[in-house]
Amino acid sequence: MEYFTKSLVGVICWTCFTFDVWTELVANEYVLVFEPRYLQTVEAVSLKYNLTLKRKLFNDTFLFVKLDEPAQAEKGNYTWDIESFKADLGNMVTLIEQQILRMFAQPKIQKAGAATGTDDGWNQEPDKEKEVCNQYYAMEIEDAWTMSYEGNNVTVAIVDIGVELTHKDLNKNIDLRLSYNYFKDDYNANPPDHTDYPERVDIEHGSKCAGLVAALRNNDFCSAGVAPKSRLAAIRFMSDDGCTTDAWLVSALEHKRTEIDIYSCSWALPSLPFSVAQPMYQRVLSEGVQKGRDSKGSVFIFAAGNYDSVGNCNADGYINTIYGITITSVGINGTKPFYDPVCACALASTFGEGNSMTSYHLCTTGRNNSCARNFRRTSASAALASGIIALTLEANPSLTWRDVQHIIVETASIKGLEHSGKWMVNGAGKKVSPYFGFGLMNASAMVKLAETWTLVGPKGVCHIKFTDVSEEQNVSQGFREVRSNVWTNGCRCTDCHITKLEHVQVKISIETLNVSGIEIYLSSAMSANQLSSPLYTHTKSLHSDRTTQNISWVFNTVHFWGENPNGTWEILIKYNAIDNTKLLEAELILHGTNTNFTSSEKCNRRDDTNALNTSSSATENKMSTTSSLPSNINGNESHGLPIGAVVLIVMIPILILIALVVFILYRCRLLQCISPLKQRSPNVQSRNASFSFSLLKDNDRDEEDSL
Repeated sequence: MEYFTKSLVGVICWTCFTFDVWTELVANEYVLVFEPRYLQTVEAVSLKYNLTLKRKLFNDTFLFVKLDEPAQAEKGNYTWDIESFKADLGNMVTLIEQQILRMFAQPKIQKAGAATGTDDGWNQEPDKEKEVCNQYYAMEIEDAWTMSYEGNNVTVAIVDIGVELTHKDLNKNIDLRLSYNYFKDDYNANPPDHTDYPERVDIEHGSKCAGLVAALRNNDFCSAGVAPKSRLAAIRFMSDDGCTTDAWLVSALEHKRTEIDIYSCSWALPSLPFSVAQPMYQRVLSEGVQKGRDSKGSVFIFAAGNYDSVGNCNADGYINTIYGITITSVGINGTKPFYDPVCACALASTFGEGNSMTSYHLCTTGRNNSCARNFRRTSASAALASGIIALTLEANPSLTWRDVQHIIVETASIKGLEHSGKWMVNGAGKKVSPYFGFGLMNASAMVKLAETWTLVGPKGVCHIKFTDVSEEQNVSQGFREVRSNVWTNGCRCTDCHITKLEHVQVKISIETLNVSGIEIYLSSAMSANQLSSPLYTHTKSLHSDRTTQNISWVFNTVHFWGENPNGTWEILIKYNAIDNTKLLEAELILHGTNTNFTSSEKCNRRDDTNALNTSSSATENKMSTTSSLPSNINGNESHGLPIGAVVLIVMIPILILIALVVFILYRCRLLQCISPLKQRSPNVQSRNASFSFSLLKDNDRDEEDSL
């Protein structure tokens, strides 16, 4: 019976996401949000409804399990009086949400194809007696080893379907104390023994990732991991058939965050555009970079996904986060693999087909103490990146999560990739690709730079509303264009002035008849003539029932890294003329180095708060100044001074000046010294004139900055 139930669960989970049969599969778990002071009362009420506390997810968010429901079932098959439960809780609980099971995608297993080049040792079969792969890695990984960097004192979590804990190439590096299974709620983080859907679920997947990160070196077996002396934490968050819930995922990504440095995540949702990541997911990442690694920030690594030239990783809310590092693959001979998506949020790439530019084998740990040579694509690339970052953190344990990203950008190489990837040059002079990010990661360059790296300054966030919009009606090949412009100074004159960009987000609301027919691009002031970042493109038409869809999404791009944000930014939206697309709202969100930040408060400001003018008009490169209130230079409504305080500040100098004049006149009268002023010397006049002119210029500049 148990086997039948698990098989049925797998069928439902598989059909829900593969054949567009959107019958949801749910768990018997519920997320409740309430203040911690109500915990004892909520627990008592919950017991009356057969609900018991399973674990705390956040300070105000708790996971309860319903004991009289099956662990997994179709939504609606089991009902209970949830309204009475809410009534008994009163106003204590602000959210009750049943957990939905989601299917996470893994790469399809393919046989290695023929390569056009050779790589000594890797075109041969491995040693059958010892199963030894004869060569390690390119990307200057072995050079980092010769510098004595092998991942010592760095812990990498493999967040996946499980890791073979007793594998002889892994077991010495696996920390069982840090490993956990959130699917079964125990410390057995091994993968399932079998799956009913081997064509979809690779039960070796987590073990393969673990081998690329930290397999033992020089043990006459298989290959070595990139960081062979790092520790591994095996964290299983998937069921036997590759399904999970938001609560399991959140638990995995916050697991032992004070002891785990890197979370390696080689999974993605199916290629459905605008798959919304739940608020809990965004929250756990945000808290991770603030609280993890003794407040230096957890480092999250994500595979860009294998979209087979169909999808765009920016439409996947689990990948396009500013808190993670998104990694794509480099193919044989530096080509773009067919599965690499357009990915404006991809920071860098590693090899996805083999261990070097010309090889087509990537040796790692397999099932039942075996070696595997069929692991590839972005899952492998993300694992390799995790190992390289482990070497980097060994070189400098003080690096924050943002420092790691900066070091990747500064050291990534495009050597061998020049002929593919559609390279662009941004305003800071950095070459970047929508497929490879800033290039191929370089281990020795990263550890060398990390050794002497100066930590980046505090992070600032600046919000700017797009205010002007224009539509061009007659565009070739049946397409129309909508453009929207906004000017910014990077929140100058605030405590979070940004002068050097990192991530740039664009929050857009669109109304359209066909979301797959839209293309969205972003240009900055510094790179307007040489770089247009593809925030969203889709190369395959999706099913559309020609009904109006409202899409609200936050896109992320790293293509403007290092630029100064000052100037005019532009959004360009291309769409089919028959699709009736409208831009409803747009906001630019700048993340970067904050040069003026002095307090410990979170630096998050608005540079402009005007609403988007959606009427068709000629585009002007200026911000709207229409307002019934006095102009606010900083655009910081929540931090402005009260009117009474402003009046007081203005009046005090005036009163002091009047008092001073009265005092001087009084003294002069007493001393009878009122007489015509003596003629000043030309030098004095010149100095005073120059000083007055300087003040005037400064005042004029301040007025210009306020526009």
